[in-house]
Amino acid sequence: KNEDDQSKSMQELAFFYGTLGDTVLSIYKGVTGGIDWGEVLQPLRSQVSNAITPFFMLYIAFVVLCMLNVVTGVFVESALATAKRDKATYMVSSVKSVFDHFDLNKDGSL
Repeated sequence: KNEDDQSKSMQELAFFYGTLGDTVLSIYKGVTGGIDWGEVLQPLRSQVSNAITPFFMLYIAFVVLCMLNVVTGVFVESALATAKRDKATYMVSSVKSVFDHFDLNKDGSL
């Protein structure tokens, strides 16, 4: 049974990390939720070293936090732009209402 586990682990290592493209795709899937990052890490732990675990976890945490930061930045920028437009619209409306109030004969002049 141990030999079967070893063979399965080697197959997983080749599947996830056989080529540079496989490695990039596996790590991308692990970060974006296409595959559980524990599944991507397991072949490395069993065939390479358990010492790789903290580095892999830090990488996943760093990338996820960077993605969250970028997404948050996009939403905040959009909200600020909308607030700026709303403020400008409010100011124009307020100034117009003041001028309308003092335009006693409604001819468009003060």
